[in-house]
Amino acid sequence: MSSFWLDSIKNKTKFNKLENDISTDVCIIGAGIFGLTCGYYLTKQGYNVVILEKESDIASKTTGHTTAKITSQHNLIYKYLIDSLGVSMAKKYLYANQNAIENIAKIIEEEKIDCDFERQNNYIYTNNSDELEKIKLENEAVNSLGFESEFITSTPLPFGVLGAIKFPNQAEFNPIKYAYGLADCITSMVSNSSSNVSSTTSILKIAKGTGKIYTNTLVQNIKKENDEFITSCKDSVVNSKYVILASHYPFIDRLGYYFLKMYQSTSYVIAIDIGDKTFDGMYINSEQPTFSYRFVNGPNGKRLLLVGRCRS
Repeated sequence: MSSFWLDSIKNKTKFNKLENDISTDVCIIGAGIFGLTCGYYLTKQGYNVVILEKESDIASKTTGHTTAKITSQHNLIYKYLIDSLGVSMAKKYLYANQNAIENIAKIIEEEKIDCDFERQNNYIYTNNSDELEKIKLENEAVNSLGFESEFITSTPLPFGVLGAIKFPNQAEFNPIKYAYGLADCITSMVSNSSSNVSSTTSILKIAKGTGKIYTNTLVQNIKKENDEFITSCKDSVVNSKYVILASHYPFIDRLGYYFLKMYQSTSYVIAIDIGDKTFDGMYINSEQPTFSYRFVNGPNGKRLLLVGRCRS
């Protein structure tokens, strides 16, 4: 199945298959947005990093098949988190996600990554009277955590809603353009800018670590011997001090029983040219089936409406 994001880059950077044994500080398995983000931060801190991806292109699975909303509003979750895990844990979850939005914005600005990043408000809405009270209670829960969400009965959508919870100053972007921007930073080997190490005039130059990305490289096993991890691929081995498992499914299942927690869901997204009838914001409804809406920059400067549907 094709992806608007994957098709948006015509001249993608090509990476080679790993065909010889190598050593590094950190081996990252999976070159989606999580693996690439880990690689970006680690090379900035001076670590030597190797990223292994089984597909022929980076970010071609989950990262490349998403509505690409950057938001801390993940359906009606905060009342549930407060009730089940407590206020402290719910607040940590909320502000970890809020910090992630700002971190992405900072990376895009500092690295000058052209990825159609745009600030937008995010909304969860309903036209189901049974869901309305849930949205009101969710808004109260979020406000109790110190975040200024808002319950509203009117949105920029071209149809009416019974009610919605609005999260201000969230964001959207092109995740594939962003992923390749991260990849360029990881493999560029440019030294970090200077940073002050004390109140004196002494300056410490922190050398950037090396970053290498390999595609078409399937990891088959990971084991630890003494203080070293051995990551075995079909035609090569990576020796490292640390391993980060950044694949969609944690295939190394040591008493985790992750397979018991898997379930099937089906979703799809289509892009529609609706002319000049555009509207601001990102949207998802609270009930099943779930519908998602946001706009994207299409060919020839057109604004296309992305409509997604998911039902577990």
